[in-house]
Amino acid sequence: MYPRSIRNGFTLIELLVVIAIIAILLGLLFPAVQKVREAAARTKCSNNLKQLALGLHSHHDAHGTLPAGYFIDAAGTPRMPWTVALLPFVEEGPRFAQFDPLGTFYAFLVTGSETNKPYQTVRLKLYECPSDPNSSDANQNINYFAVQGGNTVDGAVTSGGFPQRFNYTNGTMYKGSRIRLTDITDGTTNTFLVGETRYMALKGGCNGACAGIYWGSWASTYYTGGGQMPTTAAATRDPINSSTIDPNVNYTFEVQTRMFGSRHFGGCHFALADGSVRFVRESIDSAVYQSAGTRADGLPLGGVE
Repeated sequence: MYPRSIRNGFTLIELLVVIAIIAILLGLLFPAVQKVREAAARTKCSNNLKQLALGLHSHHDAHGTLPAGYFIDAAGTPRMPWTVALLPFVEEGPRFAQFDPLGTFYAFLVTGSETNKPYQTVRLKLYECPSDPNSSDANQNINYFAVQGGNTVDGAVTSGGFPQRFNYTNGTMYKGSRIRLTDITDGTTNTFLVGETRYMALKGGCNGACAGIYWGSWASTYYTGGGQMPTTAAATRDPINSSTIDPNVNYTFEVQTRMFGSRHFGGCHFALADGSVRFVRESIDSAVYQSAGTRADGLPLGGVE
């Protein structure tokens, strides 16, 4: 009798079965990992907004008002935006000290010697949502805009003959505003303070018609020239995420001041005037959403959900 041979290794069929099982497991694992990452990013984004809301309340305690959304002096020069005024109240005092509060805070041009440009072009991650892939050292992005107002008529003023660019005055932080919490007669639990955005005009999208002319950063105040508009403020005019324009591919001037949005599925975050943060879904009733952007429209609408 011959000794039984001992087989080492796998047959081709066994190997294919193992590969198939591994592929199935990876197929199940990757979506789960992505969901965990997005959940973590969404939590971080909410925490960023919470920190901004608490900082705004601290500013109110110290100065008696919320910071102005932005300033434009009599000569038309952009001065300090809310994002810079807030720095001492979000543990960024040393960064605030680098800026000249009486200097210029333009959005950027290819050329120019704006006073604060060296500090405007340094990114600040507190103002960035981790879900937005456009934030980088090259793009000093911001994903949180002051809510300068809401609705489709009240307080809306088109700028420079461009009907898609808006300056509102019926919200909580707008041009030259000095809003106290007691001025928010609609109730602080029903009024937006800061909202999430995905539409900040970035250098990468400054092509075509604008061909390398204008872009902004988290520390910019205003776009000047034709079609002037605020850089870090928007209104609850159009539905959340109602544009899919990528600001790193195309310029977003025509949507930047009229809507909020995010890279999160189904909606975006807002900090309310009471300091709370809520995820507001795209399906929110438009009247409730637009009214939440105003501080005193007197509409008898329920709370934001």
